[in-house]
Amino acid sequence: MHLRISILLPTSHAWSAGDPAVDGKVYLLPASELRALLVVARKRVAQVAPWSSISRVRVVSAARVETYFRAGAHQETYPPSLTLERIKGQWRITDEDIYPHVIFDH
Repeated sequence: MHLRISILLPTSHAWSAGDPAVDGKVYLLPASELRALLVVARKRVAQVAPWSSISRVRVVSAARVETYFRAGAHQETYPPSLTLERIKGQWRITDEDIYPHVIFDH
């Protein structure tokens, strides 16, 4: 006897090639919110590490996410990150863990 289990992922979180991996409480945010926060995060990453891109988004709550990106050529144990929170309807960066990653890794 074989037991077959299927897991259905929400179709609203369809991503295209090049989009970051998303984990955590993904079900709390629609794809439109994820895309809106990525605009803010990508703008900041372009300022501090233009050679990099966001590789992972972790949904902590409906109003808080953490984004991670690679600062250097090697795999990092603690990659640089941005924390974004939804404040008064807008996604804003509320914390950065960027330095010394960007300074010394590139």
